Amino acid sequence: MSSSKDRRLQNRQRKQVAELFLLQGKEQIEEAIDVGVDEKALRMKLKDARMEKLPDAQICLTLGKLGGTYISHEEIGDLVQFTVIGPAVKRPRWCYFRPKPRIVTQTILIRVESTLDYVGASYPYLDSFFDKQHILTHNEVFNREDFWNRLLNVPVSLQEQIREKLLQFRSADPEIGSVSLKSELLLSSVELVDYDYPLPSQEIIATKEKYAPITASSPLFSVDCEMCITTSGGHELTRVSLVQEDGAVVFDTLVKPPREITDYLTKFSGITEEMMKDVTVTLQDVQNAIRAVLPSDAILIGHSLEFDLKALSMSHPYIFDIGRRFNVSGSLKARTSLKNLVDLFLEENIQDGKGHCSVEDSWAALRLAKLKIEKGLVFGSSVYGWNYDEYIRELRKKQNESKQKEDDAQVLSSSPPQGPSFPKKIKLEQMTTHCVCGARVGLDCILEGCQCQICPPAKCILCLAKNPVPDSLEANFDWSKAVRVDKAATFRPLPYYLGNSKAKNKVMWGARTLEKSEVPESKYIVQRKPSDFKDQQDYIEEVCMDMLDFGLCLVDLKYEDDVSPEDGVEKEEGELPQNSIISQSIDQQIEQLIRAAAKHSLIIVVMSCPEKTICYLRVKT
Repeated sequence: MSSSKDRRLQNRQRKQVAELFLLQGKEQIEEAIDVGVDEKALRMKLKDARMEKLPDAQICLTLGKLGGTYISHEEIGDLVQFTVIGPAVKRPRWCYFRPKPRIVTQTILIRVESTLDYVGASYPYLDSFFDKQHILTHNEVFNREDFWNRLLNVPVSLQEQIREKLLQFRSADPEIGSVSLKSELLLSSVELVDYDYPLPSQEIIATKEKYAPITASSPLFSVDCEMCITTSGGHELTRVSLVQEDGAVVFDTLVKPPREITDYLTKFSGITEEMMKDVTVTLQDVQNAIRAVLPSDAILIGHSLEFDLKALSMSHPYIFDIGRRFNVSGSLKARTSLKNLVDLFLEENIQDGKGHCSVEDSWAALRLAKLKIEKGLVFGSSVYGWNYDEYIRELRKKQNESKQKEDDAQVLSSSPPQGPSFPKKIKLEQMTTHCVCGARVGLDCILEGCQCQICPPAKCILCLAKNPVPDSLEANFDWSKAVRVDKAATFRPLPYYLGNSKAKNKVMWGARTLEKSEVPESKYIVQRKPSDFKDQQDYIEEVCMDMLDFGLCLVDLKYEDDVSPEDGVEKEEGELPQNSIISQSIDQQIEQLIRAAAKHSLIIVVMSCPEKTICYLRVKT
């Protein structure tokens, strides 16, 4: 008799074969049976069948994200490099592809240089293929030297530069005063970069000038922010709460964003228009208070804390991210929500839709952190061997034993059964507290027994900033200096990334000779210069023959007007002479190139002259 593992394998293969039949029919079933027990081959065949059933890929434009500016060779370069290299380089913000699983198989960029008559004119094939749609681009795209140079060189993001510096020197990993579980639970400097935490810069300020080493006695602080949407179109800070290790609320304040609020997101933030009426506290006030109250060895705690720090425009080196250090799923990419972590490990119910308080979230994250420190590194982390099923069994066993004891006690006392232990969401009579300066501190809360009522703040945000907490520790670690890199634009040649690309690695370089730049010598770049051929038609035919062997094809075409001024009347912009050989050549030669491209190729045609430049975009289906 087969083992349970063999039975699971057979059941899985049976389901895969059945799905393959539904997707591709009986012939594919016979091929799948021929595959036999080769599960990997069967899985790949099923993946291909699923991809074939997906809708055709298309490129969608979000030009509004450019803030009203025209796309230039920078944006075109970002798009081309992203489709060829992938997420290792900058993702273009002005467009995206859908559906997501459908990838672009090839990228074809055709740059056409001509006179104004032919830019944006009517062409039978181009108008049909691109649906008569094009984008007006910046005039700098006409500069072919800059255009091709940008495509040959990939900008290195600031985050990537910092990450490489950290990996090379490890200079940004602060000194550990004494080894403890607290220090082991902190995110490393490289993890901060990988998880997109804000780092000190002109826009992001550090929480302290310098920091002291972490020890077992380093204090814990938990922060939680609430955001609303403003006229900027993005999220801006409207509430922030800071709770210290003993549960005392350091501050809990509303914050007036610099721009007008368009959506209060009340369901998620708990913020209403009425609450924000008389708020005068600014983001800078909050930043000053945080810098004043945090000790130089403070550990900041939160769930997905990178979003809170971005809202605060602040950076901190000592981060204990609950979402990263508790791992229930076993996947490094998945994060369990704070609500579910609290339900599982603290057996409480938060964020239930009846009321919301950022202090409640801060206090919950802080208690989870303390539980993790108490139980150890493995606790709550499947990555380190913690077993979710075993934990649930033990938890239910304890709950049943506890319930049995309660039932026995009730029988003996003949008292009525008690209701659920979850906190009730009811309106309470508010306790108004004031700072020594007379300003009201804290906020009204509808949650019974919330930490903001038990240990409300004692000082207002302005008084906290004016009276920094004395710090006797020797602070000599400069976090801002440790992650500082040269902010001048840094580029790498395109071949640097091609070796690691999952797409087709080879690039066909078909541009005319550049005067100021050189095409880097690489096994990944094959040159097809137009000057090496008898005429442009021979060049295009050669390119079409080899096109399918490349992941990126760069084609450079040039057309000069064949009609002199005395041959006809003066033409309006976009109006072509009848039977123009040039107009026919442009349309027919671009058609040749597009037809030679693979299915699901991204086709980019840039038509340029000194007065005007336009760009056509479409995924070939």
